[in-house]
Amino acid sequence: MFTSLYICDIIKPDHQQGKCSFVDKRIISEVNQVIDALYIHIPFCNQICTYCDFSKIYYANQARHEYITQLHRELALLLPEARPLRTVYFGGGTPSSMDLEELEYLFSAINPFIGENTECTFEANPESLTFAKLEFLRQAGVNRLSIGVQTFDEERLQLLGRTHSRSDVERCISDAKRAGFTNINIDFIYALPKQTLADLQKDISHFLDLEVTHISTYALIVEPHTVFGIGAKQGWFSETDEELQFVMYSYVQEALQEAGYEHYEVSNFAKPGFESRHNLTYWNADEYYGIGLGAHGYIAGVRYGNTRSINKYIAMLEQGERPLVAEERLSQQAQMEEFVFLGLRKREGIDPAEFGRRFNTPFEEIYGDIVARFIATEKLEVVGGYIRLAQEGIFVSNEVLQAFLLD
Repeated sequence: MFTSLYICDIIKPDHQQGKCSFVDKRIISEVNQVIDALYIHIPFCNQICTYCDFSKIYYANQARHEYITQLHRELALLLPEARPLRTVYFGGGTPSSMDLEELEYLFSAINPFIGENTECTFEANPESLTFAKLEFLRQAGVNRLSIGVQTFDEERLQLLGRTHSRSDVERCISDAKRAGFTNINIDFIYALPKQTLADLQKDISHFLDLEVTHISTYALIVEPHTVFGIGAKQGWFSETDEELQFVMYSYVQEALQEAGYEHYEVSNFAKPGFESRHNLTYWNADEYYGIGLGAHGYIAGVRYGNTRSINKYIAMLEQGERPLVAEERLSQQAQMEEFVFLGLRKREGIDPAEFGRRFNTPFEEIYGDIVARFIATEKLEVVGGYIRLAQEGIFVSNEVLQAFLLD
């Protein structure tokens, strides 16, 4: 069975249902190592896409300025001393939906964390990313753009709830390069309703014409609380056949690799040297700060999640409280499992030596028998001392990952 690897796949079912062990909220300040990655969630959108399950708010909501004010407060609570970080990532929602005045206000607090060597990524949609915004972002220290393109098919763009066109994308990419951006990612979705392999091939051809440095590709996932999810429950929407998804994923791999992109993570392709340093923080199971509505972070062995209610988010920060709704201190066993699950997302795979350094336990002692079993069935392979999913293993990834649960 074809399966895709997503960060949510590493969480056990009881955590997905909101059941987690709570710890003292002060624990998040007990940082015993330097954390150098920051995620900032901007929930505002000009439109609500039919497939999206992220924390989001329609842009016309009047809480925008107050939200940014509280972002400043949360940042000050979490990082009271400003210092340049290795990566800063603005995600959403649609960060580019903010106007210039709002962007200036946002960056007035973020700028001290952006240094000369910081990878600073800003998510955007083509229709809302003007040249004036691009110029401001470049001057503010943003050096990597992630643009939500999804498809070039006009009919399917409308079905996804997108409001941009192919010409908007071409204009946006051209403007970004003219503004001085050399590190540009585009998000691409395949296995769309009634999409054929020929349709996918046309999309890939158009994407390659853009000559960007990074492409993130995802099979359409139908989440339960989206328009598509409701449609699936009511019977008027159905997902793409798994066999066709397998064929499509194989084609995407082949076409992008032939075009010079390295397949460095299950869903991500980059020109050499343009891998996402911020996302590698997640896949390396490293710790990171997360601020904003519905944001998550991982600090001092504790995973935490913020409220998805903007009213509660604002009210808690006005009272000087972190807007937390969940915290879980990970046991060493859970950290081991996450190290393996996340590491297997990378095409490089997991480093047994790094496992031993982190957990003071030989990798072979914990997982040797499991690895040997999947190597024998050609679902895992060893390359350069790293253990990774073999090509066959990518398509049955959930089966492989479940075997690494230690309970």
